Amino acid sequence: MEKQNRFLAMLMFLLFAFFLGSFLVDQAEERIASFIVLFLGVAFSFIYLVQIVEASKFGFLIRMFFFALALRVLLAFLLHYFSQYGMFAEDDYYYNRVAWRIAQSWKGNYIGNVLADIDPVALGTVKEVAYGYFLGAIFYVFGNVPLAAKMTSCVIGSLTVVYLSLFTWEIFGEKPARTMAYLTACFPSMILWSSLALKDPIATFCIVFAVHKACHLLSRFSSMDLIKMGIALGILGLMRGYMFILVGGCVALSFALRKREHLVRNYAIGIIFLGILFFVYQYSGFGRAYVEQASFEQMDYYRKSLATGGSAIHVDADISSPGKALMYLPIGVTYFLFAPFPWAIRGLRQLVTLPEVLVWYVMFYFFILGMREGLKVHFQKIAPILSVMVLITLTYSLIEGNLGTAYRHRAQIMGFYLMFTAFGIHLYRERKGKERELVRQKRNNRFPVIPRP
Repeated sequence: MEKQNRFLAMLMFLLFAFFLGSFLVDQAEERIASFIVLFLGVAFSFIYLVQIVEASKFGFLIRMFFFALALRVLLAFLLHYFSQYGMFAEDDYYYNRVAWRIAQSWKGNYIGNVLADIDPVALGTVKEVAYGYFLGAIFYVFGNVPLAAKMTSCVIGSLTVVYLSLFTWEIFGEKPARTMAYLTACFPSMILWSSLALKDPIATFCIVFAVHKACHLLSRFSSMDLIKMGIALGILGLMRGYMFILVGGCVALSFALRKREHLVRNYAIGIIFLGILFFVYQYSGFGRAYVEQASFEQMDYYRKSLATGGSAIHVDADISSPGKALMYLPIGVTYFLFAPFPWAIRGLRQLVTLPEVLVWYVMFYFFILGMREGLKVHFQKIAPILSVMVLITLTYSLIEGNLGTAYRHRAQIMGFYLMFTAFGIHLYRERKGKERELVRQKRNNRFPVIPRP
């Protein structure tokens, strides 16, 4: 414990020194604004965690929060000042442009369409401007400070680490939760996508939060948990409308899957829940476009529009019918979970992902181990997690046409995969510990210790 505290203190000292040194060079105003935004985010997070985390868990989880935050802030600084803007995600740049226009329009300095001159490739993502308004509020107060926008992502990404660890603690126990904390804090893709000014960290946190509250509702009904889950789904819908439909449907479905018995009946009830959800939100207008366009032909068109550039996946693949989609699904799942493959690396950005990919190949064994045991022992508890994880994986596997997009979208549900991985690592350690103990007992029986006379 003391070694962990010393390491964390050293890391935070280096981070603080980096902040302090940055004030000595130009653009100090942006760094000061970023520090203020980071401080406010940390203060809010600390107060929030005090309210929701038990005292026995608080010490470890708050240390992991600061550890995860330090890694993300450090990477945000490096990417902001020492890499090409938009190197990993062009919508990082375009969201900053849209947010600045929104802030200027609030001040009366800009009149016109805030989405004007946005690259058509990025427009499909940026046109959901809720995140632009969020950043616009920051820019309205502090000015055009893209680094401050990244600080909000860092804080939200670190909160996601804590929430996933707390979630794992409630289901699988303390030891898997501690392993989970380190996995999510240090997993490269989760660090990367929460170090940029993107809506992904907010979307990921909302997914985790909503599923967590759904698990609480499965065990004990609470109107407050229901309201919190609804708020999280609403924010998720503002960030990614289609994810609202997927996650909301899965949460509704999970209520019918509380027990392994009568699965056919439970799935039928779940489909009815899903139909009601689609009808309600189509009628209200929220998510209507996604419901109306939900067809295999539309999915095929969307996939082909993504299958461009050097990272394109199976450009000629056809998923325009249920049969063709089913034939392509195993290939899509393989690419979504394991690409980019080491033998097919092209370009610097794919090369950067190689260490994570190799580690994930090894860790997938522990995921299978944890998933198998979880289905046997904790099926009722993990029903919402399983529903969301499977449906999002299958959906993305069909429509992903680009390795970069697949790598980015995979990070949104990687936390759920790592939950089962952490549980599998715990089971593996327990099994190896029992085997060593059995070998030791056999050795003692074979060569008994003869007491001296």
